[in-house]
Order: sequence, then structure tokens, then C-alpha cells
Amino acid sequence: MRFDSSAVMPDQVPYATPALRLFARELGVDLTQVKGSGKGGRIVREDVQ
Repeated sequence: MRFDSSAVMPDQVPYATPALRLFARELGVDLTQVKGSGKGGRIVREDVQ
């Protein structure tokens, strides 16, 4: 059986840490609209602020 990552992590899931997801939620920021500037396209705190 082969693992299909798209079933678990669709393209719409932002690449961000759980802490950053909470921070963005508190600010009312939709992470799907944020382009990540961190390593590998990861969304970092500065991208959200």
C-alpha cells in the first residue's frame, strides 16, 4: 500500500506551526491567503503581522 499525502494534507493546508495557527486565528488572519517567507515556504510570524 502506498501512502497518499494529498489525502492527509491537501494543498489548501497552510505550512505553519500550531502556535502560529493560533496566533493567526487570534488576529483573524486567513493563513490560506498568506505566502510563507520561511524555509521551504513555511509561514512565519512576520508573514502574519
